[in-house]
Amino acid sequence: MTKRIRICQDEQSLGQLLISLQKSVFSIEERLQIIENRLDKAVCEVTIKEAAILKGVSGSAIYQKLWRTKGIEPQKDFFKRGRKYYIRASALSLL
Repeated sequence: MTKRIRICQDEQSLGQLLISLQKSVFSIEERLQIIENRLDKAVCEVTIKEAAILKGVSGSAIYQKLWRTKGIEPQKDFFKRGRKYYIRASALSLL
């Protein structure tokens, strides 16, 4: 069985980017734009909790938006692996 979505190979540098952005002088909107651009280029996945942090809302709000937003397909753009739900970076930018 092949995996439909690859996990970002560059997770360590993404984590370093998040840490450096926390210490930066950018506004929250600028930080979010930088992170979303990075995620889109890396074609990776984030958890519901990470998406909530990036968007500044609760995890339940993210989950509700996933079902209501046009252009996001269940099983393709968000899915469950183990105990956690994951969202593709491309779907995150639609929320």
